[in-house]
Amino acid sequence: MTRPSPQKLKGRWGNLLSIAFSMVVDGAEGSILPVLFPMMRQSLGLSLSSLGILSAATRAVGAISGPLWAFVAGLSNRKAVLIFVTGVWGLWTVAIGFTQDFATLLAFSVIAAIGTAASAPIVTEIMGDLFSDEERGRASGVLYGISSAFGIIFIPLFGQLATLPEGWRLGFYIAGGMSVLSGILVWLGFKDPGRGAAEPELAEVSAEKRERVNLFKWSEVRELFRVPTFTLMLVSRLLSGHLLMISFGVVYMVDVFGFENSQATLLFAPYVLSTVIGNFSGGWFSDRVNRRSPNAGRILVYQLIQVSFAIFAFFGLQFDWGSLWGFAPFFVALGFLQGLGPGFTRPILISVTLPEMRSTAFALFVSVFEALAWAIYNLLGGFLGERFGLQPVFLAVLVVLMLVNALFIFTLYKPYPRDVEKVKETLAARQNQLSAVSEA
Repeated sequence: MTRPSPQKLKGRWGNLLSIAFSMVVDGAEGSILPVLFPMMRQSLGLSLSSLGILSAATRAVGAISGPLWAFVAGLSNRKAVLIFVTGVWGLWTVAIGFTQDFATLLAFSVIAAIGTAASAPIVTEIMGDLFSDEERGRASGVLYGISSAFGIIFIPLFGQLATLPEGWRLGFYIAGGMSVLSGILVWLGFKDPGRGAAEPELAEVSAEKRERVNLFKWSEVRELFRVPTFTLMLVSRLLSGHLLMISFGVVYMVDVFGFENSQATLLFAPYVLSTVIGNFSGGWFSDRVNRRSPNAGRILVYQLIQVSFAIFAFFGLQFDWGSLWGFAPFFVALGFLQGLGPGFTRPILISVTLPEMRSTAFALFVSVFEALAWAIYNLLGGFLGERFGLQPVFLAVLVVLMLVNALFIFTLYKPYPRDVEKVKETLAARQNQLSAVSEA
């Protein structure tokens, strides 16, 4: 079946940049806890398991609130929802900085996480509406690359706050202020293109008609689980052990190899920098791979990323390399491999889901299954880390589990081409339906 020429929307890159900062804020809010936890542990008298509980609780509540926000955005105004969950809800992040005990810290962190979980699925859905499949790899790379790029600034900055008395509180004040700013940027700079705007089959259809035919229906959620590729990608997300590196990486370097909090944070500067490079180059590479092998290229590279991450995690984190410079090359490699992922996983999911279901699809992928995986690994990291030490936990999760995930990805090769073709056929049928209505 011949597909129409790709649709390139005017102003798509500017629109993407205007909503990208909300992803930056999510990353900043998420990085404060793992980066400054060693200092918070001393300030509030916390245990290592407290980090696992905090991380797991915030991710668990995100698993509930993420799909709910996606549902609200699907039935109402996506721009208004984004403004609310960033520009207004970010004040709860500011409130975390005023906490004086673990119970209050946990409560405020959970409330703040309710809003933080909203941005990723909505923004990723909008990205799919702004760009055709031929550009979605690059768009994903730019979106996640911008988020990671700001991490180069914020992670070392937050780390240096550890040198100030009660400096961790200032970190939450800064992150909350950034959230409010991101809401203002969305309000001033973003224009919603409408669902399905970049699909070539719907290029000649007005936004109003697209919204009617692409209207979200909650009853259709079950249809997502009838898409084999989507279901298999959810399982693969549960097996993504690299998530533990983000939450416990700084604490790992402090507890296992004896670095100071501020030193361990500096070690993550090359990690984040290489993640940015991976985001941008991975998006570009993803589009080239897809042109050469549309049926299997992105899946193959996604699989190789898992294997490579496990290898570098084993050699880089299971041996003492003595100094920051000794560990740095491995952190560069791990960050780069992590950065490659979104440029492949996001276009794969967009290609097998219909426009009106993409927000829900990403809410399930990021807010539910990734959050569930993160919660499990954080609880294991906290409780098992206290009992057996973090080093064997990292070996099991960042090495063994990543290799298991690589093997599991073999299951994607067969259903993926069929699922992509079904989406194309459905959109073509909608084009015919809308054309018939117009002629009538």
